[in-house]
Amino acid sequence: MSVAAFMQAVAAPCAIDVGGQHVSKVYSSMNMVGNIGAAVCPWVVARFVTLSGERWDLVLLLFVGIYGASVVCWALLNPVRSLVPQQGGDGA
Repeated sequence: MSVAAFMQAVAAPCAIDVGGQHVSKVYSSMNMVGNIGAAVCPWVVARFVTLSGERWDLVLLLFVGIYGASVVCWALLNPVRSLVPQQGGDGA
C-alpha cells in the first residue's frame, strides 16, 4: 500500500497540467473526495469484514481493487489536454 501511495504522489502533478488555471479547483475536488473516502473507510471495512465472515485477508483485496481502479482512471486521463476549453486566441 505504501508503494501505491507513493505512485499516487508521483502521479498527482498531472492534475496541475490538466487543471491549468483551475488547478486549485481540481486539487480541492481531489482532496475532498479523498477525505470523504477516508471518512467512510472504517465503516466500509467493518461492514465488509462482517459480511465476509471475519475474513480480513479480503480487506487487502478490496484495497487492491480500489488502487487498481485508480490506476485505470489515471491511465485514461489525458494530461496533454485541459479540463477547461481554452478561450480566445485563434477565434475557434
